[in-house]
Amino acid sequence: LFGFAYAAMLPVIGEETLNLGPAAIGALAAVEGFGALVGAVLAAFIARPAHFNRIFVIGSVVYLAMIAAFSASTSVPISATALLIAGLGLAGFAAMQGAILLSSAPAHLRGRVMGVLMVCIGAAPIGVLQLGWLAEQLGAAQAVHFTALVGVAMLLACIWRFPQMLRVPKTNAG
Repeated sequence: LFGFAYAAMLPVIGEETLNLGPAAIGALAAVEGFGALVGAVLAAFIARPAHFNRIFVIGSVVYLAMIAAFSASTSVPISATALLIAGLGLAGFAAMQGAILLSSAPAHLRGRVMGVLMVCIGAAPIGVLQLGWLAEQLGAAQAVHFTALVGVAMLLACIWRFPQMLRVPKTNAG
């Protein structure tokens, strides 16, 4: 609800704030995807199950914080850097969300758990709708900035309330 919707406003911010044309806006949008690709490759080679939760949480916070940084920037290089780092965070979030659910759920509930994940993913248009309304009130960059910061605040509140989100699970090996 607070992160992915920014993509609907990226062209508006690119044109209104960064004074970019269509090709440059497309290139700017691709930078996030490149960061996500690099992050996914890194996750595939170095992520270990004991660190899945940390990668997920840190990736989520980094993603939202960098979307906030992007929306506050008036510089193309800073905006591109923020989106590159956002892509890295996105990879941590995206790669771990299914892995955590599948490794945590009992085998007989995995289908249901993945169904709940799909419902959550399917709620994304609600975030786009709220962001569009807010952009009408505040402007695109300010709306993205506000929603990304709300997302960061909500994640930090969850981490505060559920600190086990960042703990490395104890193993039975030792």
